[in-house]
Amino acid sequence: MAQQLGKLATQALLEEVAIWPKPGLVDPLEHLSHPDMDQFTFIKSALSLQDYFTKCAFVGLTTHEDNYQLVFDEIRQFGLVAEQEMNLATAGVNTHKGAIFTLGIIATAAGIIINHDQWSLDQLKLTIQQMLAKLMHDDLQSQKEPTEATAGQQQYHQYGLGGVREEAALGYPTVFNYGLPAYQAAADQSSNDRGVTTLLAIARHTMDSNLIKRAGSLDILQERDHWIDEIDAAGGITTDLGRQKLNEMAVEFARRRLSMGGSADLLSATLFIAMIDNL
Repeated sequence: MAQQLGKLATQALLEEVAIWPKPGLVDPLEHLSHPDMDQFTFIKSALSLQDYFTKCAFVGLTTHEDNYQLVFDEIRQFGLVAEQEMNLATAGVNTHKGAIFTLGIIATAAGIIINHDQWSLDQLKLTIQQMLAKLMHDDLQSQKEPTEATAGQQQYHQYGLGGVREEAALGYPTVFNYGLPAYQAAADQSSNDRGVTTLLAIARHTMDSNLIKRAGSLDILQERDHWIDEIDAAGGITTDLGRQKLNEMAVEFARRRLSMGGSADLLSATLFIAMIDNL
């Protein structure tokens, strides 16, 4: 089961990079916002992480620990090693640092509840919350004056945004409330269009720290939402006008080197959870 979960996590990363067009993200045809990487970089990176995801799942499947925060502390150490493996595979390019964090948590939590024969999406969300009960305090709130802060830590102190840490600590509400419903509702679309539709639904409801960092302002969130609202008003990406609006958004994001990296990680998480649920 651990190996199966590890394969599904890797598959989710491979499917995410194959979906196109994804405004400001790496896909098979375009990567102007990320000139240091392409789809092949992502493939190498994803494959290098399969053992890590398997280890996370194995910890969840075999733990006898009732305090899931301690389980999270254990897999976080695995994540540091996984980052090193990723850097070796990509010659130092950071392709999946966010996904290492997010999909590792999900693989572990899935292992825990499968081990207890309690699988459900609600239980998965609850287990993630239990694992990350102290994350916001440990990573953000306890750092009053960060000197070498990450983008997420800087945005927390500058704007009060919790970023991926808050999203994780709350049990990935964007994934469960918007990503998975959009993915399920788009079941009649092609695999590619289903992925794009799901990405836009996720992006519309997340404070993407990567996008804010690239733009240097919170104003970009309103601009992004306007683009997505126009696509929706045109009938979605399966209509000619909706596809045209999507392509225009992709061109504009590429021109300005904008990136929705946080939303891409949540898309991978959505795909991964949907695959597990389908088991």
